[in-house]
Amino acid sequence: MLSFKRNDGESFYIYPDRDTDPDMTLAELFKSGPIEVMVCQRGFGGTQVGVAAPKTLTIRRDDFIERRKWQIADDKHLSF
Repeated sequence: MLSFKRNDGESFYIYPDRDTDPDMTLAELFKSGPIEVMVCQRGFGGTQVGVAAPKTLTIRRDDFIERRKWQIADDKHLSF
């Protein structure tokens, strides 16, 4: 499980990994199980979030994408 902190107004993205076949069906994508999002801890410093997802999915914080100028999807089949 990936764990990270989010504050008010911050978000994260879950999308297919770059190596995922664009013709893969949803059933194939989630054959190892669903995405689980869990609030682990809440406090004045933000909320600790845990995400468990199939390895065919990528999880990125919004600030990480902005800081790294991360290209979320360059495939016309994927629009994020």
